[in-house]
Amino acid sequence: MKFGLRAKIILITVAILTGTAGAGTLVSGYIFFEGYAAALKSRVSVIGESLASQLNHLLALGIPLKEVVGFEAQCQDILKNHEGISYAMVVDPDGRILFHNESSRHGEMLTDSRRLEAIRDDRGDLLTQHEQGTKYYESLRPILGDDGRHIGEVIIGFPAGVVSEEIKRLVIYSTGIALVFLGVAVFLLIAALSSWVTRPLVQLLDAIQGVRNKGPDFAGRVEIASRDEIGELASAFNEMTEGLQQTMVSRDYLDTLIEGMMDTLIVVGPDGIIRTANQAVCRLLGYTR
Repeated sequence: MKFGLRAKIILITVAILTGTAGAGTLVSGYIFFEGYAAALKSRVSVIGESLASQLNHLLALGIPLKEVVGFEAQCQDILKNHEGISYAMVVDPDGRILFHNESSRHGEMLTDSRRLEAIRDDRGDLLTQHEQGTKYYESLRPILGDDGRHIGEVIIGFPAGVVSEEIKRLVIYSTGIALVFLGVAVFLLIAALSSWVTRPLVQLLDAIQGVRNKGPDFAGRVEIASRDEIGELASAFNEMTEGLQQTMVSRDYLDTLIEGMMDTLIVVGPDGIIRTANQAVCRLLGYTR
């Protein structure tokens, strides 16, 4: 398949723009993923800290943690008031669930070793947890008794798929915007190429074809619309055709002068071969030219 200069430039440019847009989308998606995940984790940490503060307030009144009742309602409110949260619970240092947004899980023991280790560590933590084939991000916030002793942990979890869904939306949105700008860029590129590159080259090519088919007398001056390499090429072509036209005029004048001579004239090369002879020679000797 034969491609013209403009098609080649457009294809190369479109490939570069597409690659750049694709790379930009991937990089921005990764950056957004990291930033959005960090923001969600921070938000969940704040929610967990708020729930832990409520419990700490009750404990500060001298109410033992195991005697607190009805705190499942606060866990359930977390899910109602904060979109994307999957579960909220309070556990003791051994991993026994004291309160849960699903009251049926009251008294259940957590068995995951990483989770239990983080629960026993009263510094608070952010974990990645898998439950029933689903990946969750968890925020753990410590609960301290009135004597400052670690007596439990608040755990807030949200599915990692929330971040993935946001990434999908971002990629679709970014791809759509990139395609729109790519289309505009290609349109402007074609217009610029037509004006600055292909149109001057086509004019120059037409002039060259005219010289080739009909001689230099056919060639007109090529318009020089720029001072770049194409403009220099057009200027060189104009100088060449002017030189050819002057050469043709001189040759035609010499031919006319020779043919008009009354005397015979024969031009012989150094090899003894006749190069030209005028009509007077032909009439005298009876030969054709």
